[in-house]
Amino acid sequence: MSLLRRAAFGAAAAALLATLTGCTLASKIDTQPQTAITLGESWGKTLATRDAKKIAGQYAPDAVLLATFTNKIQTPEARLKYFQGLAKNDGLRVKFNTMVARTLANDTVSLSGLYTFMYEDAQGRTVKAPARYTFVWENRNGEWKVVEHHSSVRPEKK
Repeated sequence: MSLLRRAAFGAAAAALLATLTGCTLASKIDTQPQTAITLGESWGKTLATRDAKKIAGQYAPDAVLLATFTNKIQTPEARLKYFQGLAKNDGLRVKFNTMVARTLANDTVSLSGLYTFMYEDAQGRTVKAPARYTFVWENRNGEWKVVEHHSSVRPEKK
């Protein structure tokens, strides 16, 4: 098969796949990663409010949270309790150091990278906890909800 024929066949196959799945490659590639970045930034701003109900409200009821500062998988009730404890830290905030955004499906995006939690200790000193993270959001009935969130403290440098 000539190079021109292979290219034409490849283009036809891609067009057929897009038609059968009801999506276009351009919409999946061009628009969704920014959605993940915006959602991550919004999560960070909500964390800084220290309002545990608002923080937990960003998660779907069936979400899985493998949180930074506990070894337990969080149920909805335990998730709220975890955020209530975390929110007690004065000046709680997070800085996203790196963000890798991906589209997993038309209604599902992910954001992974490195972030640093910060808060003030009893003496007013800033405590920093560098961690790595992965979020997965799903658009459910027009509302983006966290369905998976893994966060773990980064290993010490040797």
